[in-house]
Amino acid sequence: MKTKSKNTYNYLNKYLIEVRSQGRYAFTLSEIENKFNMPYDIFRQSLYRLKRKNEIAQVRQGFYVVIPPEYSKQVFLPPYLYIDDLMKWLGKSYYVGLLSAAALYGAAHQQPMGYTIVTETPAPRNIEKLKIDFFAKKSFLQDGITQKKTPVGNMPVSLPELTALDLFDYIHKFGINQITTILQELSEEMKPTVLLKIAKQFSNTAAI
Repeated sequence: MKTKSKNTYNYLNKYLIEVRSQGRYAFTLSEIENKFNMPYDIFRQSLYRLKRKNEIAQVRQGFYVVIPPEYSKQVFLPPYLYIDDLMKWLGKSYYVGLLSAAALYGAAHQQPMGYTIVTETPAPRNIEKLKIDFFAKKSFLQDGITQKKTPVGNMPVSLPELTALDLFDYIHKFGINQITTILQELSEEMKPTVLLKIAKQFSNTAAI
């Protein structure tokens, strides 16, 4: 039994190397089961051992990320390295928005404590241990979304103009004082013509 467990552990180690060689940080339980044609019970102990050694972390049940040595002390990866894989796995359209988008444009006096994702209704439950907050929307304004490059590919991010309107859309969550402070810097990145175009499509007239 110990030999079998050790072999499984070695298989998984090799698989983690394969995942990273593909420029990915994330993998799923179903991928492992299909790869080795083995049920979860056989992998459970090996996955637990890898988690104990901070070589992997479980983001959601069935969804894991590889923790390279440079992130071993933090235990968890920055969300931008796996958020696209996570949202595809959840089957949800999304974009990085609100405070996280504002920070990407330099409109934040300090780095946000959490990661703010706007996704389609119904939103997944928040991942509290990773401080990932999901905000639900019935429809997306594609004109207000751009693609930002990351080390693992592209991820959708709201433009400054949509970010500003979204902040007011969720004013009950962030408060007028915080939003006003962010807008003082975010406005430098905004273009009136783009703001007008997006505002015409924005459903919340109070936010406009």
